[in-house]
Amino acid sequence: MPDWTKAFILGVLLSVLGVALCFSPPGHQLEESFGLGLLFKIRGPRKPPEEVVVIGIDQASARALNLSEKPERWPRILHARLLRALSEVGAGVVAFDIIFEEPRDPAHDNALAEAMQMAGNVVLVEVLRKEKLPFDSTTSPSSGQIKIEKLIQPIDLFKEVSVGLAPFPIPKVPVRVSQYWAFKTGAGNLPSLPVVAFQVFARNAYEDFLDLMATGDALIAEGLPSDRERLLSAGNVHKTVRTIRDQFEANPALASTMRAELSISGAKHPPLLIPLIRMYEGRDSRYLNFYGPPGTIRTIRYHELVDVGNGAINRELLSELKGKALFIGLSEREMPIKTDGFYTVYSQPDGVDLNGVEIAATAFGNLLENKPVRTLSPFLLILVIAMSGVILAFICRMMSYTPAGLVSIVYCAIFIWVVGLGFAAEGWFFPLVTVVFFQGPLAFTTGVIWRYVDVNKERKAIRHAFNFYLPPSVVDQIASGKKAITADGRVRHGAFLCTDMQHYTTLSEKTDPEKLYRFMHGYFETLLAPVRLNGGLISDIVGDSMMAIWEDKTPGASSGRNACESALQIQRALVDFWAANPLNATFPTRIGIHCGPVHIGNVGAGDHYEYQATGDTVNTVSRIENLNKHLGTQILVSEEALEGAAGFLVRRMGSFILSGKSNPVPVYELITWQALADSSQQELCLLFDQALAVYHEQNWNESAERFDAILNRYPSDGPSMFYRDTCRHYAANPPERDWDGVMNVMKK
Repeated sequence: MPDWTKAFILGVLLSVLGVALCFSPPGHQLEESFGLGLLFKIRGPRKPPEEVVVIGIDQASARALNLSEKPERWPRILHARLLRALSEVGAGVVAFDIIFEEPRDPAHDNALAEAMQMAGNVVLVEVLRKEKLPFDSTTSPSSGQIKIEKLIQPIDLFKEVSVGLAPFPIPKVPVRVSQYWAFKTGAGNLPSLPVVAFQVFARNAYEDFLDLMATGDALIAEGLPSDRERLLSAGNVHKTVRTIRDQFEANPALASTMRAELSISGAKHPPLLIPLIRMYEGRDSRYLNFYGPPGTIRTIRYHELVDVGNGAINRELLSELKGKALFIGLSEREMPIKTDGFYTVYSQPDGVDLNGVEIAATAFGNLLENKPVRTLSPFLLILVIAMSGVILAFICRMMSYTPAGLVSIVYCAIFIWVVGLGFAAEGWFFPLVTVVFFQGPLAFTTGVIWRYVDVNKERKAIRHAFNFYLPPSVVDQIASGKKAITADGRVRHGAFLCTDMQHYTTLSEKTDPEKLYRFMHGYFETLLAPVRLNGGLISDIVGDSMMAIWEDKTPGASSGRNACESALQIQRALVDFWAANPLNATFPTRIGIHCGPVHIGNVGAGDHYEYQATGDTVNTVSRIENLNKHLGTQILVSEEALEGAAGFLVRRMGSFILSGKSNPVPVYELITWQALADSSQQELCLLFDQALAVYHEQNWNESAERFDAILNRYPSDGPSMFYRDTCRHYAANPPERDWDGVMNVMKK
């Protein structure tokens, strides 16, 4: 399988696993808690809109105003004074993140109600409290609990004069707050505090908004307040907001139609019109695009505006709040005077969290800027994960380990950088955890493992192929890459077996090459099997000749015996081979065996090497094999090879100075296994040995007669013919006086 195909398969696997992780609840939670948090860290704090201001009730204000540390006990006349001042300066909207659920001092309550009515832009918070009611079934013995969400509203006096009511439930599960409810589906699609406050803040764009809604269908806007005065005077802005939201949900194309109409008209429109459309068409739950740590949104402490002693208002500071969206609530940056903190990505090491009022102001700022955290559509999300999976797969599959690791890190770094830019510019939330921390390591790990498996397969294939040519130890070195191929090796002692087919030249000349190839293939299969069976290594195959090696760690081991076993097994196997061969001919195979030291290793230079044995022993075994031609034998073995090789029937041939050699080599004919020798073979060996003894006594006539007698009983015995002819030659031409019985073979 090509590497690019494997890379594509890995890419598909990474894509499927990445998509599965990203769309699973654990994966989604990881992206939201870790991935989104990392994007905020990369981006850092950003400037919030100047139109949003928090007026914070905190411990410092409680001390400065000499009031209780519990905000609900503060005299409501303070809020009335502040609200009148804000109304006079022209605040855009005032949202109280304080629940006024119980009546207090009537005078103070009335004063605050009058201030709210005069302001005409106050939104009060409601509280959604979860309660568990016991449930008993009359039809079943089992009992349980019913969980309900109960809406706690301000007192009726305040409800009647505020322009709207809204809860602001913030989920604390998971632990880190990342989203807020724009519309609380579990509570009847209630709009939340930032949404209602934003509709009040954008009241000047309300009439244009209604006209756009009615562009396609006038019935859509039917039943809604016709202008901003009616919107606010009704005191039910939250109900109007919920009705508009219902229309957007019932008409999914409404938002697109309104934007298209704006684009076609080309007329100048209020700047808050587009954010209003986005607010109504968005999801029920939305991600918070935090501006920074606690206090990033401008926060004015309560006591900086109001003096409880003389009721004075800081007019200079107050003038800066004209047209602003003001959120009043608990905003503690020291030790909390009431638990209202939420753990977010910007929670501080000292335990200071963002308070609910700051989160509400953050949500409002996101609506105002039309810059929330934007999630990708399912299609784009799958596309990004799939593309990253394929890219990482090709990097990690097509490259070697180190480059793949480095390039993967670079790719992930670039991905983080690009995603960080997109998040900072437009709030795009890309699957950072899935791509960088899941697909990246998985691609590299899988690529490494897969490549290891492939390399291991390749090494096995190399071993399998090279085992036909080289010893296993050398093959292991080549496959592992531990050692370069050079002209080196080692000196070892061992047994060597050399074979040669008689009349091969004539055979090759008269036989078709294809037939000769098939014939030689079967021939060498017959020769090689016994060698491998007895632990031998094939050193060389040239033409019809074969050289096999049995390497000994120490001289005197069993290598000679193994070589002799192989020779006899080859001889026996060739009988069956010649009986079944397609050439209908028999060509005897001569075998020579010798033991001694040789150099085994790579021989060659430049770009060509061969693994073979070199040394005098190799030359000697070749000459011993060639001696078979002179003696008319099939298997000749040197005396060294027979050391420790008991159990064979051998016949002493004498000592010979072989062609190109200077020292005599004692040679024996290997006939058969001792256990399988018949009486005629044993008799032949005995008679030949007796005749050879007379020959060494230089009694030429008697020895010739003895060899003739052997030939009478064994007419085809080659050694007897050789020595009979030699005796007759010496009878006519006696050797030197110092003749020691050694025969000199001049020809190969």
